[in-house]
Amino acid sequence: MNIREWNRRNAEISKKYDALYHRIAAKHGLSDLQHWVLYVIRSMDGEGELTQNGIAELFSMPKQSVNSAMTKLSEAGYVTLTQCSGPRNSKTAALTEAGVRLCRACVDPLLAAEERALAQIPAAETELFLQLHAKIFDTISEEVYPLGEKDCNET
Repeated sequence: MNIREWNRRNAEISKKYDALYHRIAAKHGLSDLQHWVLYVIRSMDGEGELTQNGIAELFSMPKQSVNSAMTKLSEAGYVTLTQCSGPRNSKTAALTEAGVRLCRACVDPLLAAEERALAQIPAAETELFLQLHAKIFDTISEEVYPLGEKDCNET
């Protein structure tokens, strides 16, 4: 398989993941980002304090986008945002009772399905996949990073 074919197949699989998770979010009236915020909060439940900025870093997404999703979730009564020590705009996020109920409907079944699916694949293969996925990202990012430094009008 040549590199273009690999890239096309990889993008195809990524878009299938996006569509699968989007359907779950939409079914519950959530944007994709709102769903991912709930997913992270629920999957990391009890593993320490989660801040809006920390969630933005996990997503590699603009803090403003994550903060907007968090604000909407807070206004809907699904999360509470509490000022924490550090920067004045640093807030921790926690699920409310309504948020826990929503997660039971839209996040917990997804986490359970992921666990069942991955349990069917040998641990050595899933570990190898993660290692290769990280290696591919690192090597591609080394090549792509300089492109972002150039002016779009440069040739």
